[in-house]
This record gives sequence, C-alpha cells and structure tokens, in this order.
Amino acid sequence: MSLKDIADLFLRVYLFLLEQNLPYLSSQFELTEKHFNIHMQDGARFFAYTTWAIMISLAIIIATHFFLDYISEPGWVGTAVLLAFGFVYMNITYVVIRRYIRKVPAPTNRHILLAVIIFLPPFIWTFASVEELSTTDVLIWVVLALGCGLGALYGNRAGIKARYEYIQALKEHQRKMEERQAAGKR
Repeated sequence: MSLKDIADLFLRVYLFLLEQNLPYLSSQFELTEKHFNIHMQDGARFFAYTTWAIMISLAIIIATHFFLDYISEPGWVGTAVLLAFGFVYMNITYVVIRRYIRKVPAPTNRHILLAVIIFLPPFIWTFASVEELSTTDVLIWVVLALGCGLGALYGNRAGIKARYEYIQALKEHQRKMEERQAAGKR
C-alpha cells in the first residue's frame, strides 16, 4: 500500500465514523430543541478535538514507526518500546478526553468515539505497513487499544472532575460580578 492509499483509507474510515451519529454512545435520549442546540454547539468542538487528535496521533506514529521493529526483539528492549507506545497513546488519549469533557455542555459518552478515533491512525498505519500478519502486530494493536482505553477511562474521570471545578469557578465568578454590579448601583 502506498502512502496515498493509507491516507485515503484513513479518511474514509474517519468520514464514516463522523457520518454515523452513533446514537448508542449518546447519553441523551430525549432530543428537545435545547438538547439539539447544545449538541450542535458541541459538535463543532468534537470535530475540532477529533481533528487535533488525529493529527497528533498520526504524527507520532509516522515519526516513531521505525521503533516498531524493536518490539519483536526478545528481552527488555522490545518490552520497553512496546510499553512506551502504550504509555504515549494512553497519555494522548487522557489529555484529549480530559480537555474535551472539561467543557462539554452536557454529560456524554462521546469520549469512547474519541478514543477510537485516536486509536485508528496507528492501527491503520501498522496494518498497512505489514507484509505478513504476525503476533507482534497483534500485540502492538492490543497494547495501543489498552492504552487508548485506559486513557479514555481516566481522562473521562479527570474531565468530569475538572468540569465540576470549572462550573464552580464560573459560578463564583458570576457571583462576584453580581456583587460588583449591586455595589455599583448603590
């Protein structure tokens, strides 16, 4: 496969995932006009985060793909490289999802889709670059999936906590502004 074929395949998968609304990932079951407006505003943020995450994920796999050869070596070197890939993708997923969930207007499960989208670039890259499927390739995919899954889990938890703190800070700021306005009217 050429690089153009890989990019075309990746773009098709990305567009397919975006076209699918994936209603089972949404925690909102009633779509009122208010919910529709919130989700439309959130859709632009989600698109921005997915684009950013894809670019970072793809840049990392392109810049470090030559390290994948070390994974098949026996001993600590292969294990260290494999764990490094897992930790890098776990950290990327954690950061992206924590930032996304922090300012999401309503509780959502879109972080799962975001984690899958982060997983896709290295998966497609490694799948397209193998001549013959081996257990090492499957091991890479499992570790990357585990890293993205753990990043999604802990990123969502941290994002919910950060969203609570963000809302409390906004309420405090609003209270201070109201006090200033009330003091200015006196």
